[in-house]
Amino acid sequence: MSTRLYVGNLPESVTAERLRGLFAEHGEVSAVKIVTDRYSDEPRGFAFVTMEAESAANVAIANLNASDLDGRALRVNHAPQRERENGHGQPIVGKEGVRIAMQFRERANMTYELDCAGLSVTLRMFPTADEKQWRVEALPTKAADGIVVAAVAPTRGEALVEVASQWCAYNAVNELPLVDWKAVVTALKSVRAV
Repeated sequence: MSTRLYVGNLPESVTAERLRGLFAEHGEVSAVKIVTDRYSDEPRGFAFVTMEAESAANVAIANLNASDLDGRALRVNHAPQRERENGHGQPIVGKEGVRIAMQFRERANMTYELDCAGLSVTLRMFPTADEKQWRVEALPTKAADGIVVAAVAPTRGEALVEVASQWCAYNAVNELPLVDWKAVVTALKSVRAV
Protein backbone atom coordinates (compact mmCIF):
# COMPACT_ATOMS: atom_id res chain seq x y z
CA MET A 1 0.00 0.00 0.00
CA SER A 2 1.48 3.35 -1.02
CA THR A 3 2.15 5.97 1.63
CA ARG A 4 2.27 9.73 1.12
CA LEU A 5 4.88 11.69 3.06
CA TYR A 6 5.13 15.39 3.84
CA VAL A 7 8.64 16.83 3.38
CA GLY A 8 9.14 20.30 4.87
CA ASN A 9 11.86 22.93 5.32
CA LEU A 10 13.17 22.35 1.81
CA PRO A 11 15.82 24.61 0.29
CA GLU A 12 14.64 26.56 -2.78
CA SER A 13 17.24 24.81 -4.94
CA VAL A 14 15.84 21.29 -4.47
CA THR A 15 14.36 19.56 -7.53
CA ALA A 16 11.84 16.72 -7.83
CA GLU A 17 14.59 14.51 -9.27
CA ARG A 18 16.86 15.16 -6.30
CA LEU A 19 14.06 14.40 -3.83
CA ARG A 20 13.16 11.24 -5.74
CA GLY A 21 16.79 10.09 -5.53
CA LEU A 22 17.03 10.89 -1.82
CA PHE A 23 13.89 8.92 -0.96
CA ALA A 24 14.61 6.12 -3.46
CA GLU A 25 17.56 5.12 -1.26
CA HIS A 26 14.93 3.83 1.20
CA GLY A 27 12.40 2.25 -1.19
CA GLU A 28 10.43 2.67 -4.41
CA VAL A 29 9.08 6.20 -4.99
CA SER A 30 5.95 6.49 -7.12
CA ALA A 31 5.45 10.29 -7.07
CA VAL A 32 7.14 13.53 -6.04
CA LYS A 33 5.27 16.84 -5.97
CA ILE A 34 7.07 20.04 -4.95
CA VAL A 35 4.39 22.56 -3.98
CA THR A 36 4.72 25.96 -5.66
CA ASP A 37 2.95 29.29 -5.33
CA ARG A 38 0.06 29.55 -7.77
CA TYR A 39 0.97 33.03 -8.98
CA SER A 40 4.77 33.20 -8.88
CA ASP A 41 5.45 29.49 -9.44
CA GLU A 42 8.16 29.75 -6.76
CA PRO A 43 8.61 26.72 -4.44
CA ARG A 44 6.84 27.07 -1.10
CA GLY A 45 9.39 25.04 0.87
CA PHE A 46 7.56 21.73 1.09
CA ALA A 47 6.71 18.70 -1.01
CA PHE A 48 4.81 15.43 -0.98
CA VAL A 49 6.60 12.16 -1.73
CA THR A 50 4.60 8.97 -2.30
CA MET A 51 6.38 5.71 -1.56
CA GLU A 52 5.07 2.38 -2.81
CA ALA A 53 5.45 0.52 0.51
CA GLU A 54 4.48 1.75 3.97
CA SER A 55 7.54 0.01 5.45
CA ALA A 56 9.83 1.95 3.09
CA ALA A 57 8.07 5.17 4.03
CA ASN A 58 8.68 4.46 7.73
CA VAL A 59 12.36 3.80 7.03
CA ALA A 60 12.59 7.06 5.06
CA ILE A 61 11.02 8.98 7.95
CA ALA A 62 13.42 7.40 10.45
CA ASN A 63 16.47 8.17 8.30
CA LEU A 64 15.58 11.51 6.73
CA ASN A 65 13.63 13.43 9.39
CA ALA A 66 15.92 16.13 10.82
CA SER A 67 18.67 15.18 8.34
CA ASP A 68 20.60 17.98 6.64
CA LEU A 69 19.89 18.98 3.03
CA ASP A 70 21.85 22.02 1.83
CA GLY A 71 22.07 23.41 5.37
CA ARG A 72 18.42 22.79 6.25
CA ALA A 73 17.03 20.22 8.68
CA LEU A 74 14.32 18.34 6.79
CA ARG A 75 10.96 17.63 8.37
CA VAL A 76 9.66 14.29 7.11
CA ASN A 77 6.46 12.66 8.36
CA HIS A 78 3.25 11.07 7.17
CA ALA A 79 1.07 13.48 5.20
CA PRO A 80 -2.17 14.34 7.01
CA GLN A 81 -5.02 12.00 6.15
CA ARG A 82 -7.91 14.27 7.09
CA GLU A 83 -11.33 13.53 5.71
CA ARG A 84 -13.92 16.21 5.09
CA GLU A 85 -17.14 15.62 6.98
CA ASN A 86 -20.71 16.59 6.19
CA GLY A 87 -21.38 18.10 9.62
CA HIS A 88 -22.79 14.83 10.97
CA GLY A 89 -19.46 13.04 11.32
CA GLN A 90 -19.78 11.23 7.98
CA PRO A 91 -17.07 11.49 5.28
CA ILE A 92 -18.11 13.26 2.11
CA VAL A 93 -18.48 10.67 -0.64
CA GLY A 94 -19.96 11.16 -4.08
CA LYS A 95 -22.79 8.79 -4.97
CA GLU A 96 -20.53 6.86 -7.34
CA GLY A 97 -17.64 6.49 -4.89
CA VAL A 98 -15.51 9.63 -5.34
CA ARG A 99 -14.37 10.86 -1.94
CA ILE A 100 -12.78 14.17 -0.98
CA ALA A 101 -9.86 12.90 1.08
CA MET A 102 -8.34 16.32 1.84
CA GLN A 103 -9.17 19.94 1.15
CA PHE A 104 -6.88 22.97 1.42
CA ARG A 105 -7.85 26.61 1.10
CA GLU A 106 -5.58 29.61 0.53
CA ARG A 107 -7.60 32.77 -0.09
CA ALA A 108 -9.70 32.07 -3.20
CA ASN A 109 -7.51 29.09 -4.19
CA MET A 110 -8.80 25.60 -3.42
CA THR A 111 -7.00 22.27 -3.63
CA TYR A 112 -8.83 18.97 -3.32
CA GLU A 113 -7.27 15.53 -2.95
CA LEU A 114 -9.82 13.16 -4.46
CA ASP A 115 -10.01 9.40 -3.99
CA CYS A 116 -11.65 8.22 -7.21
CA ALA A 117 -12.28 4.54 -6.47
CA GLY A 118 -8.65 4.00 -5.44
CA LEU A 119 -7.10 6.50 -7.85
CA SER A 120 -5.75 9.68 -6.24
CA VAL A 121 -6.31 12.92 -8.19
CA THR A 122 -5.32 16.43 -7.11
CA LEU A 123 -7.73 19.10 -8.29
CA ARG A 124 -6.81 22.79 -7.98
CA MET A 125 -9.18 25.72 -8.58
CA PHE A 126 -8.07 29.35 -8.55
CA PRO A 127 -8.92 32.67 -10.20
CA THR A 128 -6.80 33.88 -13.11
CA ALA A 129 -4.51 36.88 -12.54
CA ASP A 130 -7.18 39.30 -13.77
CA GLU A 131 -9.75 37.53 -11.52
CA LYS A 132 -12.28 37.39 -14.38
CA GLN A 133 -12.05 33.64 -14.98
CA TRP A 134 -11.27 30.42 -13.15
CA ARG A 135 -8.46 27.98 -13.85
CA VAL A 136 -8.97 24.33 -12.91
CA GLU A 137 -6.07 21.85 -12.95
CA ALA A 138 -6.20 18.08 -12.49
CA LEU A 139 -3.07 16.08 -11.64
CA PRO A 140 -3.12 12.27 -11.44
CA THR A 141 -0.93 11.19 -8.53
CA LYS A 142 0.27 7.92 -10.07
CA ALA A 143 0.81 9.18 -13.62
CA ALA A 144 4.11 10.39 -15.02
CA ASP A 145 5.45 13.48 -13.28
CA GLY A 146 4.48 16.75 -14.88
CA ILE A 147 1.12 15.73 -16.38
CA VAL A 148 -1.40 18.49 -15.71
CA VAL A 149 -4.77 18.77 -17.43
CA ALA A 150 -6.00 22.37 -17.16
CA ALA A 151 -8.71 24.68 -18.44
CA VAL A 152 -9.80 28.29 -18.00
CA ALA A 153 -13.46 29.38 -18.10
CA PRO A 154 -15.78 32.03 -16.61
CA THR A 155 -16.92 29.65 -13.83
CA ARG A 156 -15.36 26.79 -11.89
CA GLY A 157 -18.05 24.44 -13.17
CA GLU A 158 -17.40 25.28 -16.82
CA ALA A 159 -13.64 24.92 -16.33
CA LEU A 160 -14.18 21.54 -14.65
CA VAL A 161 -16.29 20.32 -17.60
CA GLU A 162 -13.47 21.32 -19.97
CA VAL A 163 -10.87 19.56 -17.77
CA ALA A 164 -12.99 16.39 -17.86
CA SER A 165 -13.19 16.60 -21.64
CA GLN A 166 -9.44 17.15 -22.00
CA TRP A 167 -8.68 14.33 -19.54
CA CYS A 168 -10.72 11.90 -21.62
CA ALA A 169 -9.07 13.06 -24.86
CA TYR A 170 -5.60 12.86 -23.29
CA ASN A 171 -6.43 9.42 -21.90
CA ALA A 172 -7.06 8.06 -25.40
CA VAL A 173 -3.48 8.92 -26.40
CA ASN A 174 -1.39 8.79 -23.22
CA GLU A 175 -3.22 6.31 -21.01
CA LEU A 176 -4.24 8.53 -18.11
CA PRO A 177 -6.29 6.59 -15.54
CA LEU A 178 -10.04 6.60 -16.08
CA VAL A 179 -12.01 8.94 -13.81
CA ASP A 180 -15.79 9.12 -13.32
CA TRP A 181 -16.10 12.88 -13.80
CA LYS A 182 -19.84 12.89 -13.01
CA ALA A 183 -18.99 11.44 -9.61
CA VAL A 184 -16.27 14.09 -9.17
CA VAL A 185 -18.82 16.84 -9.84
CA THR A 186 -21.26 15.25 -7.37
CA ALA A 187 -18.59 15.17 -4.64
CA LEU A 188 -17.54 18.78 -5.33
CA LYS A 189 -21.16 19.97 -5.29
CA SER A 190 -21.49 18.49 -1.80
CA VAL A 191 -18.92 21.04 -0.57
CA ARG A 192 -20.17 23.83 -2.87
CA ALA A 193 -16.97 23.85 -4.90
CA VAL A 194 -18.89 24.02 -8.20
